[in-house]
Amino acid sequence: MTEYLPVIINAALTLIVGVLARKLKAALDRAEAEREKQEREFATVWGGLQEGLKVLLRNQLLENYQAARQRGKITYDEADAWEAMYHAYHNLGGNGVIDGIHDSFRRFPVGPEAEVYPQEARQ
Repeated sequence: MTEYLPVIINAALTLIVGVLARKLKAALDRAEAEREKQEREFATVWGGLQEGLKVLLRNQLLENYQAARQRGKITYDEADAWEAMYHAYHNLGGNGVIDGIHDSFRRFPVGPEAEVYPQEARQ
């Protein structure tokens, strides 16, 4: 009987290690599946945020363009803000409609605020 003891212990240890290895593999697989699910959810949310930001930038660019077109000129600050918004919009994958408006916006004369808004400067 004593000669079988090492064989039995070896078989028991092999069985225990096998069971633990399967449980560890299953836990790792579940963790990986959860991580992939979270990455997909993050990508969906992030994509939505990017699209929302792109819509807001497009709207603001169009509003700024319309206001500048009515005045016929823009301030230095408006020109800087337009460029920053335009590049952010473009980096988010904005389309060519704003590209055409961008070319028109850049042709407006640029001046100090007192020249662009003379009524407000006197008040």
